[in-house]
Amino acid sequence: MSEYIKRLIACIRWYVELENCYLAEQEKLQAEIDSENTRHADSNFQCS
Repeated sequence: MSEYIKRLIACIRWYVELENCYLAEQEKLQAEIDSENTRHADSNFQCS
């Protein structure tokens, strides 16, 4: 039973790390989108 619990804990840690990687990637992509939106807003402002 303790071996099962150890493996379960290892799996949970792995999934938490994976989720953290996904969240970091999501934040990076959101920052890029925000940057592009700002850049486009600035270029639209200059054209007006």
